Amino acid sequence: MTPTIPLGRVGGVPIRVGLSWLVVMPLVAALLFAGIDADEASALGRVLVACAGTIGMFGSVVVHEAGHALVATRLGVRVQRIVLFLFGGYTEMETDAARPGAQAAVSVAGPVLSGLLALAFWGAAAVAPDADGFARMLRLIAVVNAAVAAFNLLPGFPLDGGRITRSLLVMSGMGSHRAQTVTAWFGIAIGITLVAAGAVGHAAGRPGALLTMPVGVLIIVLASAGRPVDVRTAADVMRSAPAPVRESASVASIESGAGPVPVVSSGRVVGLVVPADAPGMVAEAMDPVLPGDVVGAAMPLAGVIDRVRRTGRTLVVTGPDGTILGLISPEDLPEDLLGTADKI
Repeated sequence: MTPTIPLGRVGGVPIRVGLSWLVVMPLVAALLFAGIDADEASALGRVLVACAGTIGMFGSVVVHEAGHALVATRLGVRVQRIVLFLFGGYTEMETDAARPGAQAAVSVAGPVLSGLLALAFWGAAAVAPDADGFARMLRLIAVVNAAVAAFNLLPGFPLDGGRITRSLLVMSGMGSHRAQTVTAWFGIAIGITLVAAGAVGHAAGRPGALLTMPVGVLIIVLASAGRPVDVRTAADVMRSAPAPVRESASVASIESGAGPVPVVSSGRVVGLVVPADAPGMVAEAMDPVLPGDVVGAAMPLAGVIDRVRRTGRTLVVTGPDGTILGLISPEDLPEDLLGTADKI
């Protein structure tokens, strides 16, 4: 875990600062100082305004994250801490256990406060004296907060907008697994767009555009890590198979209501037969089992879903020694997972 130092508390939630802030804050202050025209301000004035601007910039990050934490606490979501790093931060909380509506409310709180800060700083700039570039500094902080609010509302994970979108998708009836997958891919697309925009902007003679590239890379990494990974296997979703029958058995002799029954020949499964009160032999009534219909119990669920999605057939699950362990039909699989495999 990255080392952090305590900064204080807000609403009982501890705030900790990553060591990266100790590097980034002086750098931001230096850039703000350099951006103030030396002909229009004294050296002391430039230092004071640059320091005030730095506090305003990073204080805005604290307010943004505090918005998440306070709303989460109000809605009964457990919050561990707020962590500030580089140019931003994150709030550690157990939103996954909260209702989708609560998740959306917690996520929207940060951008809303950033938007309100943008209005407040812009209003302050309108009445503040422009001595030593102070009013211009206030306008800059207002623009940064407005940009943070707008950027965070983009519908890709891990941005606030991605979490809001995920909650809305779940509330509309989509499975949480699929909703997380969708918003993670949105996040990856946003990250790629930022990287491409930075490269194009630099090629067009705008060196400042390069700043979007590390942000884009960070979003790609976090969004990729946020894609849900299902560690279940065929054994986790199969249902027990009835005792197998031989090809030479009569269909009428199979116990009624058993569902599809495996048919074996020479020690291997060759078909599935549905019990029926009808004459005839199993060999004549069975549906042949193809090689692709037999899967091992350890097959990852993703492979099972893909197999069922492509064939629409019932799978026979076997153990390492070929023993029939269970059956998996399309109806046995989670509907949201089948939809994810089909549409993404």
